[in-house]
Amino acid sequence: MSVLDAYRRLADMQDKPLPAMEAGGVELSSETLRDAEQVLERWSACAPVQGWLLFQSHQALFDNGMPTPAPAWGNLLAAEGVDADDISWSLAQTGDGRWILTRLAPVAGEQPMDEVRLLASGVPDTYLRYQRYWQYRPESGRLEQAVARFRGIVQGAPHV
Repeated sequence: MSVLDAYRRLADMQDKPLPAMEAGGVELSSETLRDAEQVLERWSACAPVQGWLLFQSHQALFDNGMPTPAPAWGNLLAAEGVDADDISWSLAQTGDGRWILTRLAPVAGEQPMDEVRLLASGVPDTYLRYQRYWQYRPESGRLEQAVARFRGIVQGAPHV
């Protein structure tokens, strides 16, 4: 029996419903960026239509395309977005003056996955959608989150 089948059997036996789990997969690829100007150019080339941005002096959610950054915002520090083809993008600083840009593409697979919605900071009734991919760890006997993929922004819907 697969881990996903075991989860579904367990979910059927509960008094309160467990979150729905499906089978899927994610393909990851990344590149290292080395200067602040390259970071914003490369991020813009990913063409995210929804997401969030964290600059030195500003944070913003965006829908229907990225905002034009103001010089006062400073350098882009981190971001997550999803493009029109449902490819997710993640940008994070490494702490040593570099950034890692990661492409997360959904693929067919058998990995257990679910969706979670997290309340957006400073924006009432707005949630960030993430698809979480889980991996069974035999040494601990547990499912552990392997990766989370940003899926977009929704209004007024805290539950899946």
